[in-house]
Amino acid sequence: LAMYAATLLLTLCGAVVMRRIGERIPLVNELTIGMKQKKQ
Repeated sequence: LAMYAATLLLTLCGAVVMRRIGERIPLVNELTIGMKQKKQ
């Protein structure tokens, strides 16, 4: 359960970091959104 919580926390932190980077660098945001759409 602790490993699951740690993984969830890291994923959440990663998402926040990527969002902040995306705000400063629109190209990164477009790439991440494009990758998410391709996976779906």
